[in-house]
Amino acid sequence: MGNFNRAVNETADYLRQNWPAQLSELRIIVLNVPTKATDQSARWAFDRKSCTVYLYKLLIEQFDARRENLDLMTYVEMCLFEAAAAMLEIDPHEFMHPSEDD
Repeated sequence: MGNFNRAVNETADYLRQNWPAQLSELRIIVLNVPTKATDQSARWAFDRKSCTVYLYKLLIEQFDARRENLDLMTYVEMCLFEAAAAMLEIDPHEFMHPSEDD
C-alpha cells in the first residue's frame, strides 16, 4: 500500500509543479475498483470539470503490475500520466519532458 500511495503522490506533485496552469488543482482519488470490474476495465477515469483523476488500485496491482511483472511505481506513474493527458487532451509523452513554457 505504501509504494502505491507514494507513487501516486510523487507523480501528482510532479504534474502539479511542472504544469501549474493546467494541473495546479489536480486531485487524485484512489478507489479499489470501478463499479463493474473485469480484466478489461479501465485502470483510471477522470472528471475534467473538477480536474480529478480516479485510479483503480486493485486493477492496477492485480491485472497489470503483477501479471506483467512490472515495477508498481512505474506503472502507477504511467497510468496517472495517461489519465492526466486524456483529461487535457494531449499526448502523455508531453509529461516526460516539461518545457519552460508550460
